[in-house]
Amino acid sequence: MEHKVYREGFEQAIANDEVARYRESQNLNEECARAIEKAIQESNHALYRYDLQTASRKVVAEYGTERVVWVLSATLQMKEHDGRFGEDNKRWAKQTLLPRQYTPDGRSSQEVDMGVFQYSVGTHPAVLDGFVGVTRKLIAEHEHVGTREKRVDRSDR
Repeated sequence: MEHKVYREGFEQAIANDEVARYRESQNLNEECARAIEKAIQESNHALYRYDLQTASRKVVAEYGTERVVWVLSATLQMKEHDGRFGEDNKRWAKQTLLPRQYTPDGRSSQEVDMGVFQYSVGTHPAVLDGFVGVTRKLIAEHEHVGTREKRVDRSDR
């Protein structure tokens, strides 16, 4: 998929006359979350045995790194108090700045923002934590290879 993640909240989408882009991105986020759940479920080949690398590659290939990172980050931020997620994954998720909306009394209402968390991944937290770790590693390896290839291309000139 080539559609970029819409990174602003609903109020900003209205102000920028980008509600259609916002909704399209929200729909793709929800599809991505369901695809993550399905890929993990389909990767279960024995009791408590998952092929999370294959599941991660499949979803990243279909939805792209940006959207998968966005959906996983939103999920972990929403569930930040769940001790079944590792602290490294929680810190990683917080690097993605999600849109925040505010209620008239000044409280953050991020959860209420027309579905910012409508696309939360519902897989068991312990399994999802493993998926996040595997996905982070695959993305880092991919970025490292891409950086190395760029250096090689520059040296040829």
